[in-house]
Amino acid sequence: MSLLSSSPDAVIFDFDGVIVQSVEIKAEAFATIYRNENPELVRAIIEYQHAHGGVSRREKFKHFEREFFGRDPTPEAIEALSRKFTSIVYDAVVGCPFVDGAPEALETLHAHIPLYLVSGTPHDELIPIVEARRLARFFKGIYGAPATKPQAFRNILDANGFDAGRTVAIGDSPTEYEAAFHLGMPFVAIVPRGGASRFPSDVAALPDLVGLAGLLLSRDTSRR
Repeated sequence: MSLLSSSPDAVIFDFDGVIVQSVEIKAEAFATIYRNENPELVRAIIEYQHAHGGVSRREKFKHFEREFFGRDPTPEAIEALSRKFTSIVYDAVVGCPFVDGAPEALETLHAHIPLYLVSGTPHDELIPIVEARRLARFFKGIYGAPATKPQAFRNILDANGFDAGRTVAIGDSPTEYEAAFHLGMPFVAIVPRGGASRFPSDVAALPDLVGLAGLLLSRDTSRR
């Protein structure tokens, strides 16, 4: 089975939960930072993180501070929270397991299709993580926050002249799906086995990246 009638012009990957198993690392970091707050609000923060994985942490902190705790999210406060978050997650994300099939999928696909990485992780943090995991060679471009998913997707399309209808986005949160949908891009959802899907029933979904190359590459391309 192929997603398109022939191989796509390009593929755009999310990072957390798509290439590396870092989703719970990020959720636990928010819980750690807010551990002295009302436990019900901490649970709500974790739920929000799971539902909005592709949004930058700075935007999440602004939302939590303002909407959950009624505090003014000053630039200084958000910077301090973001630095604390980085100190908690950085080494864990560098060392966490890959999503099953991720290295193999990247190795196969990048030989045939331009690959891009778009993440809600701050750009200046994302680059050294990707380099430490020896993944940079797979990607033609790497985009981190403050660029949003819609902005980064549009930038990739416009800068390279890619057809949106032939540029596939791979993600595990509605953030990526909505960005792809509004631009007319095909989307593949990563929904772990046993996990609840947050996507429409007609969206192509995989539990990991084991079958991704077969889904994306046309038969002729995969033989090259």
